[in-house]
Amino acid sequence: DQEMAFARSRNALVSGQLAGKTLNDDVARVCTEYGFCPADKVSWSVSKTMEYAWAARSLAAWARQLDRPTDEIATFDKIGSNYKNLWNAELSFFVPRLSDDSWRTPWVSWRYGWFDMLRFLDDFAEGTPRQWLWNTPDAAYELVEVLGGSERFVARLTEFMEGMTETRGALFPGIDYWH
Repeated sequence: DQEMAFARSRNALVSGQLAGKTLNDDVARVCTEYGFCPADKVSWSVSKTMEYAWAARSLAAWARQLDRPTDEIATFDKIGSNYKNLWNAELSFFVPRLSDDSWRTPWVSWRYGWFDMLRFLDDFAEGTPRQWLWNTPDAAYELVEVLGGSERFVARLTEFMEGMTETRGALFPGIDYWH
């Protein structure tokens, strides 16, 4: 039954039971309240904000298909756009934001990852800022807009892909590698 499956999925989003990770009710509430998961209140704040938004966009699409109430759809759409609240135009990355609305500093995208594991683990899960930049597969057109248009999008994607090599080894996998 689609309605029952939708209800369970909606409850998982609201309770924070996403992608096998338990955010718990309080974290789900905090992330919704701030419009992002604050880095000083939630571990893996950028990753959780991005995943929470993706889940909400998926529920919004499903809710439209089921002809659910417009206010419910609007709520999911709003949560689904929360990832944009982590976009720092000056740095041109999704950046950890604190509960006082400031950015986590100092912040340098290439430092996050392999050699800065303790700091990295606070804000990103299983990837680097350069990888998490592309974690809006269901909202690609929005990401094109966020990055400043098609030309800038293609340039950033090309830069990212050219940063990958087959010869990088385990000693220094580089800033673009995770798995």
